[in-house]
Amino acid sequence: MTILWICGARVAGGAEQTMAQLAGLLRQRGHALTVAAPPGSRLLTLPALRDLTVQAAPLGGSLNLRAALATARLLAARRPDIALVTTADEWVWSCLAPRPRRTRLVLVRHMALPLPRRVQWLAARRADAVVAVSEAVRDSLAAVPAARLHVIHNPGRFPPRTAPPSRAARAAARAALGLPASGH
Repeated sequence: MTILWICGARVAGGAEQTMAQLAGLLRQRGHALTVAAPPGSRLLTLPALRDLTVQAAPLGGSLNLRAALATARLLAARRPDIALVTTADEWVWSCLAPRPRRTRLVLVRHMALPLPRRVQWLAARRADAVVAVSEAVRDSLAAVPAARLHVIHNPGRFPPRTAPPSRAARAAARAALGLPASGH
């Protein structure tokens, strides 16, 4: 199966790290994966993606009309079996873009922050499936019909913590993500 993962994130946060792990596992199972992200995105440099095809594309941003064209071009050129889209702005562009007949559009949501109703409405009409990573996220997608909305929990690759991480652990995490030692 060929999968095109479209992500407009410029950082490699928790959602992107989890999706990168899953992409690597899918590759190990014999699926052909292409990852499309904005130029300079930390996502494109994650070790979990080193054996995958990565492609920089002008994605990201709700007013980025180049992202609409880039999404349409990616779908036409790659002709994937599944277009997996994980960022809200790219949800819109992928729903509006023409796609090959055999391509299934799967939208993934990692945050319980409500999306605008129009974005949910568009997803409800154009996506083949919408995946929420928790019940809280599912509940935030009230405009998506239950038949298209699926809860698939993020796989827990790390044991749950009983206390916040130490100052040293936080500094190590910030360094691993390429973030400055201080700041938000």
